[in-house]
Parts: sequence; C-alpha cells; structure tokens
Amino acid sequence: MTEPTDKAAEQSLFAPTTREDFAASGLNEFLADRLDADGYALEAALREAAVAAETESDAVRERVFALIAGLMSFHMRMNDPAEVFGAKLIIGERRSMIPSDVRGEQTAVIADETPAIVHPHVRARMGDVAFMNDRRHHEAGRAAMDAYCAVADGLLDGTTKPGIPGIELGMHDVVKPITRAIDLMRLLNKRGVADVAVARMFARAWTVAREGGHFIPFVELSDAGMPAGLLTFDEVSAAAEALAAAAPDGAYPEAVKRVWLLAAQCHSRSGRKDDDERCRVEAVEQTLRMRDQCDGSLAKASWTKRAIGELRQVSGMKERVRQLLEEMRQFQLAAPDEMATFNTPIDLTEERERTIELFERLTLPEAFLQMLALAEAPDVDELRKVAVEGARDSIVDTIFGANYLDADGKTIARISAPDMDGDPDEDWIKAKCIRHMSIVRHQLVNGFIEPARRTLLDRFSVEERHLVPITHTSPFVPPGYGNVFSLGFARMFQGDYVSAAHILFPQLENSLRHMLVLANADPTKVDADLLQGDRALGALLDVNRGDLEGIWGRDIVQEIDILFNFRPGPSLRNELAHGKLPWGAFHSPETITACWFIFNLACRPIFDRWQASVAPAIEMEL
Repeated sequence: MTEPTDKAAEQSLFAPTTREDFAASGLNEFLADRLDADGYALEAALREAAVAAETESDAVRERVFALIAGLMSFHMRMNDPAEVFGAKLIIGERRSMIPSDVRGEQTAVIADETPAIVHPHVRARMGDVAFMNDRRHHEAGRAAMDAYCAVADGLLDGTTKPGIPGIELGMHDVVKPITRAIDLMRLLNKRGVADVAVARMFARAWTVAREGGHFIPFVELSDAGMPAGLLTFDEVSAAAEALAAAAPDGAYPEAVKRVWLLAAQCHSRSGRKDDDERCRVEAVEQTLRMRDQCDGSLAKASWTKRAIGELRQVSGMKERVRQLLEEMRQFQLAAPDEMATFNTPIDLTEERERTIELFERLTLPEAFLQMLALAEAPDVDELRKVAVEGARDSIVDTIFGANYLDADGKTIARISAPDMDGDPDEDWIKAKCIRHMSIVRHQLVNGFIEPARRTLLDRFSVEERHLVPITHTSPFVPPGYGNVFSLGFARMFQGDYVSAAHILFPQLENSLRHMLVLANADPTKVDADLLQGDRALGALLDVNRGDLEGIWGRDIVQEIDILFNFRPGPSLRNELAHGKLPWGAFHSPETITACWFIFNLACRPIFDRWQASVAPAIEMEL
C-alpha cells in the first residue's frame, strides 16, 4: 500500500533555475527600468514578461522571470514571525508558491544572486526567502534587511508608485518593510546590537508618523521598536500622550484610543500606576466617542457596555461605572423600539386540509401515534448540512458573528464568526439550525399539529384518564410522576399551552436523570464541600451527553439542547424557570413544538407495546 501524498506539495510551480540562467536572463536590466514600481506592479510585470518569453521560446528568461514572480506573490504575515510568507492563493488542493517550494539548491542560487539585484523590492524578497529557508545565508539576509530600509525610504520619499490605479501609498505601507527589517536585524545581530541603517530608517518613519498624526502606524512602529531597543518606554509614553491629546475632533476614536492605550502600557512598564490609569480613562473616553457617533440605541448600548468593561480595570471608577450602567440600561430599553419586523407569507391551506382529512377517520390511539410523528426530532446531519449551505449563500453569515438580545435589549448570547480556514464551531452551527428550524416549526405547528389537535378535540374529549395508559407505563416517566404528566399532556391536547408548559418543562430534567439511572449512568455531581446533588439540564447535556445519545440517539439529544437549553435558542427550560415567558411566548411554535416533543419522548419507549397493551387501555377509557 502506498502512502498518501500531499498533492499541493507535488505541484510543479516553477522550473529549476541556475546561476547561469540569472546571468543570461537580463533580469537586472528589466528591473532597472521599473525602479519606481511597487511589489504588486513588479509581480504583474514579471508574469507578463515570463508569458512573453514562453511565446518567444526563450526558456531561460521564462524560468527566471516566472521564479521571481512567484517569490513576489507570497503573502506576508507580519503577525507570524516564524512563518512570514504564505501562499497568495489556495483553491482546493492547489495553491500558489510558498517558500518551502524553493528550498535546497534553489535557495542557494537565490541567496547568491540577491546582493546584485538592483530593485529593492525584489532584493528584499529574494534575500528574505533565502535567509528564512536556510539561516546560513547571512549575506542574503543582510541584503534583504538593507533592501527593506530602501523600500521604506522610497515610500516616504514618494518615489514608489502604486501598482493599483486609484490606490495611494501611505504610512501604513511603510510599517511592513520597517517591521520586517527589524525582525531580520534581531535575527542577524547579537542581542541589543542595532543596525545603523535600520535605526536611521526607523527613526525617520517614527518621526513622520508622530508629527503627521498617523495614529495606527505610530502604534505599530512603537510596538516594533521598543523590543528591539530602538525606543524607550519613556520616549513612547511622552510621544503617545502628546499625539493623542492633540488629536483633532474628527479623528477616528478607535485609532486615538490605541495611542492612549500604548501610553498606558508604557507608563505601566515604567512603574507609573497613576499615569497608566489616567491614560486608560482617556482611552475609555474614546470608546464613548465611538458610541456618540452611532445612531441606533442598540449600537450605543454595545459601546457603553464595552466602556464599562474597560473602566472596571481602573481603580476608583465605581461612580462613573454606575452612571454608565444606567446609560446602558436606557439604551437597551430603547433598542426594541428601533427593531424592524418582516413577514414571509406561507400558504398552508393544502397541508391543513390533508391533516384534517386524516385525523377525521383515526381512532384515538391511532391519532396519538400520528401526533408523535409530527414531533420527531430532525436529523442532525441533514440539519447541519442545510444550515451550513444556507449560511454560505450569505456573506454576512460567513464573515460576521452575531449578538442575540432579549426583549429588554440586553445581550444574552454572542456567536463568533466562523473560522475562514476551517469548519465552523458547534455553537455557530446550532445558531444557524435554530434560525432554519424557526421556519420549519411555524409550518409544522400551523399546518399539522394545531389542525390535527383541533380535529381530534372535535371528535374526542381528551382528558387525563386517556393519557394514564401512557404515563403509567413509560420508563421516561419516573414512578410517582404519572399523574403529573397526564395532567400536562391533557392540558396540551386541550390547547392550554400555558398550563402544559408549566407542568411539563420542569419535568424534562428529572426524567432525563431517571433514564440515565436506568441505563446505569451517573447523573449526580459532588460539590466542593463533598455534598452530592443532581446535575441540571445544561450539565446533563455536557457531562452525560454521550450516555444520553446512547439512550435516545444524536437527533433527540440535539433537539433537547436546541429547544430547552442552548442560547441563543429559545432556552425554554431556563426562560420558564425564571418567569421570562410572556403570554404570547406560550403559543409560539417553539413552545408548542416543545410540549409535543416531550409527549414524543414519553411514548417512544413503549412503541413496541402500543398495539398489544397501550391502545386497548386507551380505548377502554373512551
């Protein structure tokens, strides 16, 4: 058997290129005519030249230009110093070049050719890749470090032209080459020894950022310069405070806030606690400026909440926090008034007619069985597939997370945005499933469950005695609780969902524990004081989830979680227990479905005895 191979690594992304190829290619002459081009423009020009060389059957020039274009295509990740360069494009199992594609002899060739390259952008990239692939190529690394400084000089002087029309190069473009030059300096030099060219270039850029009011570049350059010994904490704190205090009224508050936080960090590192906290308070004021620039109450509440969290890290701010808490509460109360609703017409006439026609000819035991089929748990895998595929059709769902509010405008749950490089987490998937199932449940309740229930009541007067054969034989109902469940199910059949929910929802947790005990699983907990107690629903779905799935299957356990426990779902068990379900909520599709779902759980374990004993016992009560 052959081992599986990495198809992406097997791609032939370039032809091996020799030192003789470089000498004969005319690369430097080509680059000398484009000294004002930035990296993007150079990559495009090199690729175009490689294609032209292929057309002209100039294999040497094609190889060299295609190789350098590939190097220029690397995506630079400044937040990952261990793996600075990544593929620019990944499609399935195919990708563009990465540094490890040119390791070995090809790296040595690139390192040897680097110092002679006339264009700083290309020289920086070639030398950097060669040095990162093999740390023995010190000369290439130093050539790259000096070239990054030259790149930054060209950007500050305005002699480098952007490769994309309509895009201007600014201080944010200067940060990346300088930061990378500093990284290389720290790798090439002894600890604490600065390179003259890097120090000069850094000082120039830092001064331009400070004097020009470039807030974010100033912070990023300061963060790069302090660990390298190019700046002291006192220098940065003084400059940061001056820059932030001089910010014009129209400055972006989040950018100014980062400068205040930088000053606070430097004061803290220097042991000046009072100055640290003073700057943090100023940073909070910028958070509140962001709030003031919003129009909606919900957004204002969110920014106020963030400010409260930041201010609680500062001592002596109790009164200010209290004021902000009151302001946040007022914004939250106003938020529901600003929310819009929308209606989606759904015609369920045909479904109702078919349901009525069916239940008009069923016996009561047969009708009970049909009602069970209407409250089945959806298939987990199918539901997951529908949720993920539906979200992929929406750019909002694939990029942004979401906050979920209660009726008072308070944030009760927060779902993070999915990871673009991997599968979404389970909470994100469950949140999307809930949104999908809200529509399904509306159709289920209004098209099937309620027409069936009303038709049944027109033919039979369903009372507690009709449910006793179920509740007194089902293992889901603990001994001594049969009459409780009978009353709850009778109220459900009668359409009194307020009473049904109050009776049935609190019983779910205890019945799950009872089923776990019957399955020889332990639903108890031991507290820190060594006293034993019963696990609540959330803990059962966490600690005992595997046991529950062994009893009921994944589909049912997931439905229990989504309906009764998970936030931002309806969380019916907790909402009912804390008195947070108003009258209308008891007649919502979620509550109605949940009542019938518990009926399904009670009947499911006695399916095999239904025709032999349960149905005759129900008939005897008619």
